[in-house]
Amino acid sequence: MARDTLTVYPIGASNSQYTSDFTKTSMVTANGLQVANTGGNILLVVENAGTSGAQTLTITSVACSHGRTETLSRAVAQGSEQVLGPFPPELWNDGNGNLLIDSATEDNFDFAAIRLP
Repeated sequence: MARDTLTVYPIGASNSQYTSDFTKTSMVTANGLQVANTGGNILLVVENAGTSGAQTLTITSVACSHGRTETLSRAVAQGSEQVLGPFPPELWNDGNGNLLIDSATEDNFDFAAIRLP
């Protein structure tokens, strides 16, 4: 099945656009999320589970020009928020220009993708 797609909220470079209103999106599919990544994106991650303990999310890289790969696994404590990124496209984007986000406990996270100027 297809991944759900996160909306990217840009924060503009002009003086009148230093903030952006955004809505967090819940990860509700076992197929994970994807977000278009230009390299200036950060992810706001909120762990919203009612259960105790940290929940883990995973972002998988692609092989760079030197063959390097890495998986970012981040434990997010119950009720906490984390900011992740930015993610250089040459290291993290799939063949379609997307950053891929997965979790075994997909319904425990809310996300917002914010593009910095």
